[in-house]
Amino acid sequence: MLYKKNLKLSVTEGPSKMDLITALAYAFHERSPFYPSFKVSLANARDAKQQELYAFLSHDRKDSWLTLRIQGLEHEDGSGDSFIIQGIIMEQSAHRRRCYTTHKVNGYYSTKTRKGHFDVEIFLADGCPS
Repeated sequence: MLYKKNLKLSVTEGPSKMDLITALAYAFHERSPFYPSFKVSLANARDAKQQELYAFLSHDRKDSWLTLRIQGLEHEDGSGDSFIIQGIIMEQSAHRRRCYTTHKVNGYYSTKTRKGHFDVEIFLADGCPS
């Protein structure tokens, strides 16, 4: 059985505006897909459940880089530097595949400050972190 969990992350570093636009344009390109990376940390470090989920997602590292397939990108305001991002995390580790289907990401990101926040939906199977 699958269980849906939510994780809140702070983005501390990330791609440029051009990288985001390129990522949207080439996300599903067969020969050369482009996936940008974001450096993230746990937004609420005091919550034990969030810590356990973050440890699972980040392979027990304090700061982690997440690679995303950008599926949606919209302007958040009129500045041209703030975006609402929708995507999925591109997971590389084969031993963790038994624990989830996909990790969906929704959030805010500023290309001017290179900071933002993500809400991640994690779908875990039985026997994985609760």
